[in-house]
Amino acid sequence: MSLLCYSQTLTRRIGDETVTVTVSVEDEPDEGPWTGGDEDYDDDDEAEQARGKDGSAEDEDEDEDEDDGDDLAVFFDVRVTKQRGPALVFECVTDGVNVDIMSVQLRPEGQQQQPDTAYGGPEFSTLDVALQDSFATYLADRGVDHVLAEYLVELSIDKEQREYVNWLKACAKFVGGGK
Repeated sequence: MSLLCYSQTLTRRIGDETVTVTVSVEDEPDEGPWTGGDEDYDDDDEAEQARGKDGSAEDEDEDEDEDDGDDLAVFFDVRVTKQRGPALVFECVTDGVNVDIMSVQLRPEGQQQQPDTAYGGPEFSTLDVALQDSFATYLADRGVDHVLAEYLVELSIDKEQREYVNWLKACAKFVGGGK
């Protein structure tokens, strides 16, 4: 089981705001909205789902098409700053289609991390749905939408492939004795 992690920063200016997206990639998410989200899920449920209503096994090819094992979660932060003052920081995750906001923090000017003693804000999922939607619209207006989500996943896949090729070359050089 491998774990790929890296980060990259994308920046753009929109009016008097600077929008900075810092991307962190992990190829095997621990949790997320597209991993099933069923805390009570177990292997018996999977076996039961694999059997048809008549108790016979379903075609295995169909199951392989549905779960290719290549789930990719792209975690990223969006930092919106103005000329002076605090920054509004969104912690997000995408599967390449949806952008899910996990938290929103208002950080003091010049601080990259929320101080341990500061209130970081409520859990995003507990906010009123209208407020959650307003934050999503705020981000979409700044280009953080399904187009960026798709780009971030493609960026992640490309980076993983380049790292894999470099790894193969390094292994070949090692095994070949540096030849």
